[in-house]
Amino acid sequence: MYFFGLPTPIIRSTTTIFKRGFFCNDEDIMHPVPGHSTVENKYFHPAGCLLNISVILLVEYMRRQKNDEKINLWRFKLPAWVYKAYYILLSFAFGQLCTILLTTVLKGSVGRLRPFFLIECAPNINCSLPENQHVYHVNYECTNKKFKQNTRLSFPSGHSSFAMYCALFLAIYIQKRMNWNFSNLLKGTIEFFLILLALYVGISRVSDYKHHWSDVVGGFVIGGSLAIAVSVNLYCPFAPFKYIPPRPLNSVLPQ
Repeated sequence: MYFFGLPTPIIRSTTTIFKRGFFCNDEDIMHPVPGHSTVENKYFHPAGCLLNISVILLVEYMRRQKNDEKINLWRFKLPAWVYKAYYILLSFAFGQLCTILLTTVLKGSVGRLRPFFLIECAPNINCSLPENQHVYHVNYECTNKKFKQNTRLSFPSGHSSFAMYCALFLAIYIQKRMNWNFSNLLKGTIEFFLILLALYVGISRVSDYKHHWSDVVGGFVIGGSLAIAVSVNLYCPFAPFKYIPPRPLNSVLPQ
């Protein structure tokens, strides 16, 4: 699952981050340097992947038929439910990779300053002088030796885009594939809490002073749009829903 995060350091190490200027009296970048995040990176990304993988495997297993035929895939004979789960997870992974790539490219291209930029950077400009107020400073250097370039990568929020993609993709999957008679109320409840969880992640990035509110909204739009785009391709909702995965070579899908 960490494989999908590999493009982030590669892109950042091979591209130049846009150096954005600032106003000394800009209150949006005067917040204190945050400590620990409410949602830690080392747990957040693995949890999002494992939740989707676990639910998809469980639902596809419960939907299996007694006389499931075997399907040939790369010289392996797989039960039909395993192949369906594989195809759905492959689509999920593709959309996740697109979300990470798009978010990373936008971060470096926009170069928006995080809410704690002024304290973290400690620019070599005396902001207490009246002549430096209401002036857009471009030529400056950060004097803080602990300054990190990540402080210039505020827009869009990577946590928000990742959370919304995982939550909305899984919510659409549950709506389409969990179609047992007793599941209507259960589906709605699960989908509600998935979206609520994604919103909580985004809100925590603002309360932790990691991002501006517009960074979070931008992340939600990116993640949500890609989740819908992948799901449209996967489920074809413009026609009556009938899940038909691509037919592998030399195999026959069960009717």
